[in-house]
Amino acid sequence: MASGTIITENNIHNWVGEAQFNRGMRYVHEGLIHPHYQSGRMIRGWCFPRDNQPGVYYVWARTAGIRICDAHCTCALGKYGICPHVAAVLVHFVRDPQNYQRSFWQRLFSPRLPVAATPAMAQTQQAA
Repeated sequence: MASGTIITENNIHNWVGEAQFNRGMRYVHEGLIHPHYQSGRMIRGWCFPRDNQPGVYYVWARTAGIRICDAHCTCALGKYGICPHVAAVLVHFVRDPQNYQRSFWQRLFSPRLPVAATPAMAQTQQAA
């Protein structure tokens, strides 16, 4: 992994707790995660709500080696970074870090997610 970020699923589980980790794993298995980028110690991504509800949650987490230092999500629970969306984005990063390695500028000039995105819309965007 790039830039010394070596968090594990066990670290993520310890950060968010059992219930949120299990809920986050459902988001990963249902393909509701969209990577944004990783820059240094910062990991960013989006998590779509389940059941095709409108909207998208923006997640960021700051790491230091194996430690998660801080995290935030735009959902109601995300202020302290202990929600299932944080767990899902971080697990997705651990399992597929290359998906987060595009540079900031590549992400900046790539098509952005619409505010009211759904997983179906994301699949359409990826097919284009």
